Amino acid sequence: MPSITVTAQTTIRRSPEEIFAFIAEPKNDPQWCRTVEEIHQIVGDGPGLGAKYAMSHAPGGMKFEAVVEIVAYVPYERMEWRMTDKGHVLDGVYSLEEVEEGTRLTQKSHFRFVGLLRIPSFFLKGVIQKDIQKEMDGQFEKLKRILELEPANEVQGMLR
Repeated sequence: MPSITVTAQTTIRRSPEEIFAFIAEPKNDPQWCRTVEEIHQIVGDGPGLGAKYAMSHAPGGMKFEAVVEIVAYVPYERMEWRMTDKGHVLDGVYSLEEVEEGTRLTQKSHFRFVGLLRIPSFFLKGVIQKDIQKEMDGQFEKLKRILELEPANEVQGMLR
C-alpha cells in the first residue's frame, strides 16, 4: 500500500497547556486547517482518548467524509489520532516540548492510500508528498498566527 510520511514543526510563544487545549479539540481544526470543512463529535464528550469525530474535508480539492479517532492522549505533551476515509488512512501525532521561546509543536503524519487513490499515489508519490508538506507547513503558520496574536483570554474563548 503506497504511503507517505510528512513532518511539520513550529515554535509558538504560548505554553504547552494553551497550545494543547486548542489543537487537542478537533472542532477547532476548521480555524487553521484549510482542508477541514466541518467536524463534529460522534463518540465521547470533549477531546480525550477514544473520542471520535465525523469530518468533511477536501484535500487536493477532492471531498471526503472521514472518521477521526483519538488513539493516545497525554495532556500538554502528546496526542495521536487516526483519520480514515475512502481514500486515506492517516496516523498523526502532535508532540509538544517546552523551549525557551515558548513551545515547540511537531506534527508527524503517516498517510496510507487506499481504494482508488492507491494507483495515482503510487505514480505521483513525490508530487503528493510535496503538496502535503506545503499544506501542513501552511497550517502551522496559520496556527502560530492565531495563537500568538490572540490574547490568552481570547484563545480560551475559542475553546468553548
